[in-house]
Amino acid sequence: MPNVNIKILYITLLSVAYLALPASEVFIPDEGNSWAFPAECKDPWAKSPMDLRFLNEDIAGAHGPIRLSKDGKDFVRADGKVMKAWMSHLPHGVNRNGTKNSWTLDDYKRSTRFYARYGINVGIIGAVNPSDPKNILRVNKTILEGYHRHIAAAKAAGIYLQLRACWFHGIKGKQLGLKFHQERDLQCILQFHPEVQTIWKSWIKDIFTTVNPHTGIALKDDHALFSIEVANEDSLLFYTTDKIEGAAREELERQFYAWCVKKYGSAEKSLAAWNNFKDKGDAIDQQRMGVIILWFMTRSGAGKANEQRCQDTLQFLIDTMQKWQKEAKDYIKKEIGAKHVLVAASNFNPADRVTMDDAMRLLAWQDADIIENNHYFNDNGKGGPHTGYRVDVDYIQGLHSGVKDPL
Repeated sequence: MPNVNIKILYITLLSVAYLALPASEVFIPDEGNSWAFPAECKDPWAKSPMDLRFLNEDIAGAHGPIRLSKDGKDFVRADGKVMKAWMSHLPHGVNRNGTKNSWTLDDYKRSTRFYARYGINVGIIGAVNPSDPKNILRVNKTILEGYHRHIAAAKAAGIYLQLRACWFHGIKGKQLGLKFHQERDLQCILQFHPEVQTIWKSWIKDIFTTVNPHTGIALKDDHALFSIEVANEDSLLFYTTDKIEGAAREELERQFYAWCVKKYGSAEKSLAAWNNFKDKGDAIDQQRMGVIILWFMTRSGAGKANEQRCQDTLQFLIDTMQKWQKEAKDYIKKEIGAKHVLVAASNFNPADRVTMDDAMRLLAWQDADIIENNHYFNDNGKGGPHTGYRVDVDYIQGLHSGVKDPL
């Protein structure tokens, strides 16, 4: 197992006001009990005693890429200095369906300079459906141009970037021309299905090899891009696996059948090892072995199914995820040639953190350069549909300190 165990805490940059009141009290913000960002935010280059831009490099990546320290516990800049990653999601101007970008390059520059002002040195972009509706193997030009503007602007603000390659939540099979999960999410199917993996690789090739017109180089050669997350919130160790159906589930069951035969010699011997504990998905005559529900592998479901079958199922899911993670990393670094980019697996929690967390982060994701551990803070903040994971205009956020109380 590699010695890498970097854990990143994403810091959400607040954008309107703070409060610290019990949940039962009604908070009405006014000039006496809260504050809004001052007018200087319209000009983030204006002089301010709180401008932390000087903490960042003049130009992100100008002297080389961010690397891991020899013990795998720190990020190290090209000048040899250890860098603490103060990270935040960065806003953008692309609409929800990826058809229009309302932000110019100057808008991206103003936004990233604002974030640098408050100490952010690593930004997060992506986590969308990047496909072109007319050709699912290509990346949407509007989204790609948004990435290019964002990277050029972030570099100038001394901000490195992590790109979250995609987010399959909300992406349905029919959108990608697949014959399975036509009306269902594809979340977690990337971990095992060759068709989805082929589409992912095609997206990655487009994203990494297209020259950025604002910098003159492709992302695979841009040291300001310090990391890529293979897929946002994607894992076989969450309840989304139980929802896999149809041809996609049959593919997973065929892979489990092959895994069992390799371990035990035959499907019949596998069932014997499980005291003949069967699952509704078992179809030995079709070379499929059912994947039992994740609940059996949680503390709540402990003892409700054959223990050996639970152990084998969990090991199969871990092995499957680990195989894909290594394949994805090798594709990025060896085939695409983005050798400097640190690869992160995902940022999802398992169905039970006590019984599965170490298995996911230290085994399934053992080949990742970065192991992510995300936490989100709300503090009964007030706002709109994104309350709980994002702060938008007119949202109110509590005084929970992610630095003092990260868990």
